Amino acid sequence: MESGIEYFDYDLIKEEPISTKYAAPVGENYVDATDEEIVDRMGKLIENIRAYTELVVNALVAYEQVVVSKAFYSNDRQLEQVYTYSTAYQVTYVMRDETLKYAFASESGMMGFERFNVFEKNYKKYVDEAIEMLDLKPVKEGEYDVICNPTVSG
Repeated sequence: MESGIEYFDYDLIKEEPISTKYAAPVGENYVDATDEEIVDRMGKLIENIRAYTELVVNALVAYEQVVVSKAFYSNDRQLEQVYTYSTAYQVTYVMRDETLKYAFASESGMMGFERFNVFEKNYKKYVDEAIEMLDLKPVKEGEYDVICNPTVSG
């Protein structure tokens, strides 16, 4: 019985035997710190944000880390790869008179807990961005060209 499917024979690809493991370096791995140390560090950052100005009514900081392990196996190859990807962000809420505004800042990439260092160093800048929002006027109706930072739009 004819199926109408045409079959082809191909030579197998000859692979050079390789067996290797690659682990991307991590500056600060969160598993090297206790939960208490991580929470204390995040709590200290929130305290610093709130102490920076009386306009801050609330602040949120978050950190997450994923360790990705991949394995690639064939007849002649055994390859393993491990890397860490982390995200940290800060949301700052400020209020003046009856106006409440917030600013969101995030950092992500192939790093460990050292990603959080960026926020410990730059938290004032992120608070200042929220304060600037208090003085902004609404945009007038109409059509506008929008240019986004590649980290926002992809």
